[in-house]
Amino acid sequence: MVEPNCNISKQLSDNLLQVLFGGNWTASNLTEQLGNVNFKMATAKIGNCNTIAALSFHIGYYVTAILGVLKGGPLESRDKFSFDHPTIQSEK
Repeated sequence: MVEPNCNISKQLSDNLLQVLFGGNWTASNLTEQLGNVNFKMATAKIGNCNTIAALSFHIGYYVTAILGVLKGGPLESRDKFSFDHPTIQSEK
């Protein structure tokens, strides 16, 4: 439950920063989890599962969409496009 008179935007931004860079209640963050992932690991396809690269794109897609909404814009993202990442051909 959100406390009265709190700044929801500040809470959301703090939580997003913690998920990305650390300090959240899970003691895990994307920066640490993805920090040692190399090109081969990121693009490896295992069965019908998404690759790490595809999942990373998916997260970025939604973070970008939500940031636009928090800045006052409309929600322009669509689920059907959330995995439409460019083909990754090299580590560069």
